[in-house]
Amino acid sequence: MSVQNDVWIVTRREFRTQFLKKANLISMVVMAVLAVVGILGFHFFLGDDEPDKVGFPSDEAASVYVQVAETQGMEIEPVTITKNEALRILSGDNKDDDPELTMFVDTEAEPVQMYYGKNLPTQLSAVLSNVASQQILAQELTAEGVDLNAYQQAVSNAQPEIISAQPDVHEGRGERMFAAMLVLIALFVIIMTGGNMIAMGVMEEKSSRIIEILLATVKPSTMIVGKTVGAVGSVLLTYVLIAIPPLVTAKVIGLGRDLPFPLGSTLIIAFAWLLVGVAMYSLLYAAAGSLVERQEDLGSAIMPLMALLFAPYIVAFSLMASNPESVILTVLSYFPLTAPLAMPVRYALDVTTLPMVVLSLVIAVATIPLLVWVCGRIYRGAILRTGGRVKLKDAFKG
Repeated sequence: MSVQNDVWIVTRREFRTQFLKKANLISMVVMAVLAVVGILGFHFFLGDDEPDKVGFPSDEAASVYVQVAETQGMEIEPVTITKNEALRILSGDNKDDDPELTMFVDTEAEPVQMYYGKNLPTQLSAVLSNVASQQILAQELTAEGVDLNAYQQAVSNAQPEIISAQPDVHEGRGERMFAAMLVLIALFVIIMTGGNMIAMGVMEEKSSRIIEILLATVKPSTMIVGKTVGAVGSVLLTYVLIAIPPLVTAKVIGLGRDLPFPLGSTLIIAFAWLLVGVAMYSLLYAAAGSLVERQEDLGSAIMPLMALLFAPYIVAFSLMASNPESVILTVLSYFPLTAPLAMPVRYALDVTTLPMVVLSLVIAVATIPLLVWVCGRIYRGAILRTGGRVKLKDAFKG
């Protein structure tokens, strides 16, 4: 039987074992449901951009306020209503068919009076007050015979133009930060979950002596490569299936439709690094799992790998807002074992270019054969040894 066939057999066995675990299937469903609930919650509670409803005594007064408010970046929905009805609603005495008023502007009073309910909407009241002041000033100027159009043009010309010297830096910065944070957390969780899964599987096979039967027909190097490929496939399929429901939900409700940066390329880059990151750390975790045969020893065996993952995660999380172009984050984005977390964050924040991302990916992919050799040697030297934890040095020597 060829090496390719042996690898395929081990890969298929590992994939079925990991993917079809009851705990994995249950957690997959739960995480997908929670993701959909989170998307809907964000849209309906935090992403609600409906304009405030403001009451006016007449349509004529409402149209003036709506037009001027739009020039100041505020969208309001006018509601023609009497003062008594508006005050009743704002006081809390609502009926089922009453509009949900935020404020009422009594343009018939002198001076103009504005009423609100329990909490003062600061931004809305400031805009409406400004509009009211402009209306009063316009009336006074008209009474004095001043050409109102000429006055408004003069005021408009007197406003300074504020221009950013770095317009691309600030455009969509908040959205980029949010995307970078999500990418960082997702990559960290998936890579660590996949690593723990394969380490646990290797340890269980060693403790149950199943590995002795398997290695009677398959070489250790073939075994670790097949287990890594199977684990990578299981992890990726699991999280792809988890991601589909929330992505479809976001598409249906229109969430993220007008983002000021290319979200698609960010997700593609993140997925490429996910493939590379899971592959590298699956090899490392498989080698670490082969050193022990008891579950209580597994934590200490994989601790150095967890520290290696936590380092870029903490650095990227700390610097993404304050200094994403820092030297330390740049260095981490080119070191193969930290690049899967550092480089996607820098790309999402637009502080690196696509050629640099490709260069970092090439370096990481070129490291995988070396990891296969090193981890395969450790796995081969430790997997059949029993009686306690195997020292890394002894395992490497074989």
